[in-house]
Amino acid sequence: MFFCAKKIVYLSLYEQGERLKPGGFAGFYGGRENVRIHVQVQNAGKEKKGRYPVYLIAYRHDILLGDIVLEEGRGCFEKIFYADRNRMTVGSFCVEAEDICGIRIELSENSQIKGMLKASSETGNSFSDIEQPEDEKCAGEKDAQADKKEMQEDIVLEAAGKETREPAFFFQENIPADKWEQLKRQFKSLHPFGDEREFISIELKDFVVLREKYQKLVNNSFLLHGFYNYRHLILGRDYKIGESTDICFYLGVPGVFFEREKMVAVMFGFEGFECAGPVEIGKFGYYLRQVEI
Repeated sequence: MFFCAKKIVYLSLYEQGERLKPGGFAGFYGGRENVRIHVQVQNAGKEKKGRYPVYLIAYRHDILLGDIVLEEGRGCFEKIFYADRNRMTVGSFCVEAEDICGIRIELSENSQIKGMLKASSETGNSFSDIEQPEDEKCAGEKDAQADKKEMQEDIVLEAAGKETREPAFFFQENIPADKWEQLKRQFKSLHPFGDEREFISIELKDFVVLREKYQKLVNNSFLLHGFYNYRHLILGRDYKIGESTDICFYLGVPGVFFEREKMVAVMFGFEGFECAGPVEIGKFGYYLRQVEI
């Protein structure tokens, strides 16, 4: 299956529909439950500076993945999406692997960076790389090797199920009686819901603060999706969901509220959603699950 392996798509710069030069590469890195899409852009033009939309070219329509930030025509973009067998979830869209045709970055009305997958007369779209000119292929392969090295140094190695970096949190010798008070001094505090409830901002490398049985959440696909999109998680005390008196700790994954997203969150153990004010479709907030520290 496509989503269980790596695939590289070489990109080119087009103006007025004419290919001018190599433009970088896009990598699809499939795991058991997610797909990481990494886009590396080069040669977009030194005058290109700012944010530009990145689209997944699908069989029926293009789907916005997010924005890439370019500086002097160079930049990178990366996001993680859920994958279930041969199907990937992108926002409110569910895309079959066989419907994916390529990657496109819109630079202007007449200028874009694009890479396509070769069409198959039998299945419509396969996942074989399109033939590339030798200069583009060499440049793309060189970048692909660099990306492979970067991927090997990622925070989480799914196969090993362990952190690759030393955790930032270490208990001091004079440990305070209240562990939560210690954590609030150790990490950045925030009020994500616009009220008096205080949470701390943590990353994957900080899961050592959780009880051992919850540290395996570092491999939870829903959690990884939210973390790689927003680069933080939250941890804090709150009333138990459905209760009015009992207090417990919650781990929060940032995201936008949609019914489909909520269903996926529940499947991965995140039973609640909180935001500033009333919960509404399209509103940013945090998907929560109970943990222990």
